Amino acid sequence: MTDHATDVRADRAAARANLRVGLTGLAPTRAPIRIHVSEALRDITDGVTELEEAVCDRLRIRRPQRAGTGETIRHLLRLLAHIDTAPVLAHHARDESRRMARRASCALGDDGPMLRLPGTCPHCDCVSMRHLPLDGVVWCANPDCRCTTADCGCASGPGPAHSWPDATPPRPLNTLAGSRR
Repeated sequence: MTDHATDVRADRAAARANLRVGLTGLAPTRAPIRIHVSEALRDITDGVTELEEAVCDRLRIRRPQRAGTGETIRHLLRLLAHIDTAPVLAHHARDESRRMARRASCALGDDGPMLRLPGTCPHCDCVSMRHLPLDGVVWCANPDCRCTTADCGCASGPGPAHSWPDATPPRPLNTLAGSRR
């Protein structure tokens, strides 16, 4: 079974590749159900329930019976002061909360954070390097950036010129002190 983040990363990479050659996605349709949203809801609901079970078990308190997800979240919020007294539990609750928030953001269409990198592009020497941590990609945001590599996609059309996987450009980024600017 593949990881959802891996699937999202692959979809985004395919969309960027299509944009580079001038292809766009299909017009939005009114599908009766969006499976990825349904799966995210199920995952978040299960995650909230499991987090409450872990908190109640660790704090040795009785778990309320048959509460909805909203009520369960409110119950967890009321227990925050107690959760804070157990560092391992607090760390677990924070990690799970962040994971569920990321899952909800992705289901709602958020692309995630984009970070500006220090230094300049190794090809165009512009301060235009960006990092998409969720996609594991570094790219040059300068649309005019082109290289001389024959198999590079930068010459094939509009869009971001270069991208490198795993935040590893082909050669080190120029530092601002060492650039021509």
